[in-house]
Amino acid sequence: MGTLLITDNDGRHLVPLSSSALIGRHFHCSCPINDPAIHLYWLEIRWFGQMWVWRVLAGANRTRGSGVVLEEGWRELRWVRGRGSRIVWDERCVVELVEPGPPELCARFPKTNRWIHGEEMEKHVEAFEDGLRAVTDPSQEPLHSGDFIHTPEGLLQIYLPAPPKQTDVSLLSVTHPELKLDIDLTALNGVFTVGQKEARVAGECVRVLAAYAMARQKPNDDRDGWITRDYAHQIWIELGGKADSPEARVAWERGKLRTQLAKQRVQDLPKLFGMKDHRGRKLVRLEISPERIFVAG
Repeated sequence: MGTLLITDNDGRHLVPLSSSALIGRHFHCSCPINDPAIHLYWLEIRWFGQMWVWRVLAGANRTRGSGVVLEEGWRELRWVRGRGSRIVWDERCVVELVEPGPPELCARFPKTNRWIHGEEMEKHVEAFEDGLRAVTDPSQEPLHSGDFIHTPEGLLQIYLPAPPKQTDVSLLSVTHPELKLDIDLTALNGVFTVGQKEARVAGECVRVLAAYAMARQKPNDDRDGWITRDYAHQIWIELGGKADSPEARVAWERGKLRTQLAKQRVQDLPKLFGMKDHRGRKLVRLEISPERIFVAG
């Protein structure tokens, strides 16, 4: 993904890029710069579909940078042969593009100015058909770029990339009556199949999926597959999960599972797991018919 290296009075900072970024002294900026000489909003950097571009918002007479001049004051932020364009403020602050890739989902803890992206995001957000939702409260509305969510580490501000082009193609729906689930615990692989269509998942989330699948398969069980998180955690450990992992790991892995399926355009993901309250406790069930679940290994 696109990444900036910013060098200022506080050292060097890597800043991942979503669709756009503001650089300056204001705390709302993507990377607030602790220098009284810098304007509140100094630079804007944006993805223009095929390349990153930049423009000065204030202090043009003290800013030096290169790049092909485009419309409305924008200039290309180039990256050639391992070296990116440098934008400099009076030699006191340097902004450089060090990764030229397209924008991706990322987030920032404002209190510590720590950025996260990639797999670490899966602990905090889940992908649904209508957008991303917070793991801590998936019942809330889908997140928008700039929204804050509560996490154990503090407030986290979400930055979404530009929406991808929509497509009508989808692999399958998890509510299809002929949906079949095959799980290989040895390889930690899972395959959702409807006819000739399939979606594959892999990793530790498959072991958690197996825990709910096996609870669903138990004959003569009055729970009918509905289990608490601590019980799912217990089954997961029996299947090889790390005993010192917290119970919350079960919810995190369910989120990773949904994210993998969402990337493959699988439909109706909110209905993959059912949820209900029973005597003050939340119960979860895998909503696939027991006779269509197959677990090996």
